[in-house]
Order: sequence, then C-alpha cells, then structure tokens
Amino acid sequence: MQKDLARQWAEQGFIHVPSLFSKTEIERLLNICNRIREQAFIADPTSDVPAKPNGHCFRHLNHPDYFKGRQDEYIFMMNTICDERILSVVNTILNQKALFRTTSYFYEPKDGILDGNWHRDTQFGLKIESEENAKILECAKLPSTGVQMQIALEPSEDVEFVPRSHKRWDTPEEYNIRLANNQTNNRSNEMPNALRFIQKPGDMIAFDPNGLHRGRYHSNKIRRTLMLTYSTVANFDYFTNQPWLLNKENISILPPKTQVFFNQFVDAFKHHWQPQETAGAI
Repeated sequence: MQKDLARQWAEQGFIHVPSLFSKTEIERLLNICNRIREQAFIADPTSDVPAKPNGHCFRHLNHPDYFKGRQDEYIFMMNTICDERILSVVNTILNQKALFRTTSYFYEPKDGILDGNWHRDTQFGLKIESEENAKILECAKLPSTGVQMQIALEPSEDVEFVPRSHKRWDTPEEYNIRLANNQTNNRSNEMPNALRFIQKPGDMIAFDPNGLHRGRYHSNKIRRTLMLTYSTVANFDYFTNQPWLLNKENISILPPKTQVFFNQFVDAFKHHWQPQETAGAI
C-alpha cells in the first residue's frame, strides 16, 4: 500500500487515505480542536491577534497554553501529530524520516460564502512568473521536501486540486484563471480537470502545494479540518517558530517515542528561538 501511495504522490501529486483514524479518535480530536478554536477567538497565545470568527484558519494547536489543566488532551494531541499511521505515509512519500513543521485548523466562517482562490504555494514567495515557473520545474526533478496532511473531523468537500499540475507550468486555461488580468478570475469554478476531495470524518488527504489547489469556506457548510505539516528540510519561518517546545517539563510528560520526535524538531530549529518566549508548564 505504501509504495502505491508513493507512486500516486509522485505521478498525481496527491493521496487520499480513507478511515485513517477511528470514529472514537476523531470525536475526541474534534472536541479538542473546537475547544481550542473558541479559546483562539479570545486569545491566540502565539500572537497578539485573536483568531477571527470570519476567518478560516489558525495555526499551532500544539501550544501548551491551550491545555492548562488538560494534560491528557495535550498528550493525545502530541501523540496524534507523530502517530505511526501518519508518519509511515509521510516517510514513504518523502523517502526519509520527516521532521514536524506545524499544525493548522480550518473552519467555516461565521458569515458569508467564499470559494477560495486558485493558487500554487510557490507564487507567494516568487512574484516573477518566470522565476516561479523555473522553481516548479526544478522541484519536479527532485524528491518532495514537505507534506501537508488534512484530516477531516467533519464531512468535507472543501478542497480542490488539479492532478499532475505539481510538475508543470499552467496551461493557458489554468493561467487565465490563476494569474491573468491581475488574478481577477482566480475564484472561478471552471478550472479544467479540478478534483474535489470528498472526505468522511477520519479520512486523510494530502497534496503537493506546488500544484494548483484551493479551499472553500462557506458559513452554511461546516468545515473542521486538522492539517498536520511535515518537512525534510530545516527552513526557519513563522511555521517552525515554536519556542514553547523549549520547555522540557512539557516534553517530559509525553511518551518516549513522542519525546524523541519533538526533540528532533527542537534540535533542528532551537538556535532560532528566544528562550524568553517559552510557555509555562501545563
């Protein structure tokens, strides 16, 4: 099975693993994530700006300030991030042991309907089209260096991806939607060959973010998706800036295998972090 997933990832740019987690596990994850969501609306411990009810995503659900007096929930969340069912897939795709990167929670806005914009993640770091094109073609020749895994906690049909688009530049039709006319048409529902993922609770999808993709955020359609991101390279940025993991007391309460996984992440990035930013003990 793992080899088939690796082959599909390389050729199609995505994978779909149904029922990766049990109903009981998903119900507990949903309760924890929804509780954290309500807390984030009041105070996001990683920034001075609370999460927005009319937003659609916030990061770092592993921050210990979300788990004061809830040690069992903290251990469950941290164990989930490095669950062997997930890592076996990630490590197969990347052909090496992956590092943790970040957690994200996607949810529907309180008001409004928004079909997301078609994009490739490469466009946010490379504003010149020729450079983005070159980057995509360069990455196509190399093994993947990261995986974003989305686990549905509620039924979802809110993610779309264009298979095989991760290793080539836009076709004229795709370009007209994604980039033409200053991106005025990038929320079009007419993207050729777009695949909409249909997920039941516990299903996992992952796709190469260099490929064409988008999300959907409708107030009348519940979306609760936990995204776990992994990487093979130590690129420091907002996502990997997690100095609260320097608190050894919070790491010491985790099972040995979980401690090893997060200590590897800490060792890769701690030289960027400021100790005064660490969170208190749970």
